[in-house]
Amino acid sequence: MMAVWVPFMSLSVEDEGTKEAFEKKFDEIVKTSKEHNMNTLIVHVRPYGDALYPSEYYPWSHILTGTQGKDPGYDPLEYMIDTAHAAGLEFHAWINPLRISTDATPGTLAESSFYMQNRETNPFYFLEYDGGIYYNPASAVVRERIAHDAAEIAALFAVEGILFD
Repeated sequence: MMAVWVPFMSLSVEDEGTKEAFEKKFDEIVKTSKEHNMNTLIVHVRPYGDALYPSEYYPWSHILTGTQGKDPGYDPLEYMIDTAHAAGLEFHAWINPLRISTDATPGTLAESSFYMQNRETNPFYFLEYDGGIYYNPASAVVRERIAHDAAEIAALFAVEGILFD
């Protein structure tokens, strides 16, 4: 495997917030990867407690529109998988299963997020550390959500793998 790790920062279009800007950014990543004889992309599709795909469990990522939970009007993951496969590249989904936010990112969490819905009634689902908020892996509910998230990706998208960070 000759892979390129594609972090969420490389995909961010929160300033422009358009499908065209996102596709242009991803197309350049694919082009550069092919030029360097890569055969796999490992792409950050769940950077925080959010997702770059329509999810039953997580709100839309803020890197798409600048606002966590705002529907961008397209499916970025479907586009990335189709584009990667068309170029002869494998696509592996990279998720951060525990990170909800850091001290400044995302700026505002979606009201529909699991954290916002449960922070007062089930605070033991979460941990705060160094200005960030994380899912508590000691919670069986949290571990089940993480498993369901990975299963959701595997069931709905033609990925070759799912990596946890």
